[in-house]
Amino acid sequence: IVSIASHSIYEASKIDEHGNIFLVIHGFASLFLPEIIDKHINELSGIILLNPAWEAVPGSGLQNMSPEKIPHKLPFLIIGCGNDQVLIKDHFDTWKLNVPEADSFWFEDCDHFMMNAKSIPQEETYMKTEGHVNEKLMRQIITWIRDHSTIQ
Repeated sequence: IVSIASHSIYEASKIDEHGNIFLVIHGFASLFLPEIIDKHINELSGIILLNPAWEAVPGSGLQNMSPEKIPHKLPFLIIGCGNDQVLIKDHFDTWKLNVPEADSFWFEDCDHFMMNAKSIPQEETYMKTEGHVNEKLMRQIITWIRDHSTIQ
């Protein structure tokens, strides 16, 4: 995840007409935030966390997030969804508590993929539903990026 993010940031910065670069991380990838930021803090204009995990799955080899690992030098947007099987409300609240300067929004009726969902997707339907990212959620992200861009 760190190498993919690094490559993406590097390639984006090579585009002559590139504007600001925002890091968008989803789910358990948020646990790699410290390593990515250590490499690229000067190239990024902000961080967007979509359904971020605070704790690693036991036995996964991943490290839990902790307050001292959070880079407070960049603007943050934290998006959480109520029908996500990865992010639970407690983790969303923990992120908000530890990044009090962040803008944060909770979308109760969206799932892990930020699509409309009346309940948490079950194994038999998980990733088998066609749909689109919730429009209000997507507009919130777009507005936040525009508000935090220094290059238009």
